Amino acid sequence: NSSKKVEQTNSTDSSKAQTVKTTAFDTTTLKASDTFYQCPMHAEVLSNKMDKCPKCEMDLMEMKKK
Repeated sequence: NSSKKVEQTNSTDSSKAQTVKTTAFDTTTLKASDTFYQCPMHAEVLSNKMDKCPKCEMDLMEMKKK
């Protein structure tokens, strides 16, 4: 499994920064027509489950591996 944990600091509030944890994974391991989820604004945010983008809070979109 080539999953890796990514920690990101969100500095929208200067008095207290939040640490957001997301799971990134290698889509090259997916078979054709397998489903994954991606942020429409931040293509680098990938997940294997429906979630929200830790950067912009948009819902991740369902994508199919080609």
